[in-house]
Amino acid sequence: MEELCRRGATSVRAGVTKSGNAARVGGLPAEVVVCDIMDPQSLDRAMRGIEVVIHCGYSRFDDRTIVHGTRLVLESAIRHGVKRLIYLSSVAVYGGALGQVDEETIPVSPIGAYGLGKQEAEEQCRAAAGRTLSVAVVRPALVYGPFGEHWTTTYIRRIVSGHLTRLGSAGEGYANLIYVQDLARLLAHLSVVELRHFSVFNANGPEIPTFNEYFDRLSQALGRGPLAEMRASPAEVSSLHRNIRAFGKFVIKKTPGLFGMLNRNQSLRSLLRGAENAMRLPPNAGEIEYFGTKVVFSTARSRSIGFESRVSLDEGLSACADWARTSGLLRTQGS
Repeated sequence: MEELCRRGATSVRAGVTKSGNAARVGGLPAEVVVCDIMDPQSLDRAMRGIEVVIHCGYSRFDDRTIVHGTRLVLESAIRHGVKRLIYLSSVAVYGGALGQVDEETIPVSPIGAYGLGKQEAEEQCRAAAGRTLSVAVVRPALVYGPFGEHWTTTYIRRIVSGHLTRLGSAGEGYANLIYVQDLARLLAHLSVVELRHFSVFNANGPEIPTFNEYFDRLSQALGRGPLAEMRASPAEVSSLHRNIRAFGKFVIKKTPGLFGMLNRNQSLRSLLRGAENAMRLPPNAGEIEYFGTKVVFSTARSRSIGFESRVSLDEGLSACADWARTSGLLRTQGS
């Protein structure tokens, strides 16, 4: 929204699931409408008079939003004469592909449920595209920046709490990172540039560090210095935590009154929360496997239409660190 308004777009409308989510766009010259992509009537209200739709709606609590929600968005867009729809997919559609990956790369198993859902939604976009509605699919890599939960906030918390250390050889995979502002710039560019009826674009940043480099440079941007050396391998730590969780579940199952007793005791409850954080904050087995993956998502196609990401990793990390300080994220972690 900020990028669209900065570029001078008129009649910008933000669709939010509830009015309380509109605080960050409240100061922009934009209209805010309550819109649920699973509700055709609210979609119709939001689409009226709109020429370009950027669809990034998603719910962690309802998997149907990926496929069924996208179908409803496309149907409403067609009903209301929308000229272009830009859909945020994901590089997860490539599954386990390695090496240099462009938009024509054939996906490789395994492909997770999220990636499969995005694949199906993309096919719906392809089928809906035509003379009256052009569709551009964007496959972002790892989006980081202020307010970013997965690739920013999570790792800031892990660094500040001491739950992220050097990963050694396990962290030598490639971190395909794109700063959120660069992604917004790409979406704004796709809103106005001439395109085919249907097109697909990877979205990646100007630098491809290793995960070791990313986490270490994030730690230094936060003023924490280089990450500490690991005392055990990531795989050993992850295996230990799995065994502890399994044992905890076994104990609770065999002694059903234990959990209630622990929950009534404030000191024990605090201890349990600390133990839960100790289990949750370190990288899990799936993450550790991903940190070693050597894949680079090509952006040659987006460059061919005049777009290039320009926010360097140092610039992006500096902005993340400034946000973490002003938002109180560092203070809440005991600093």
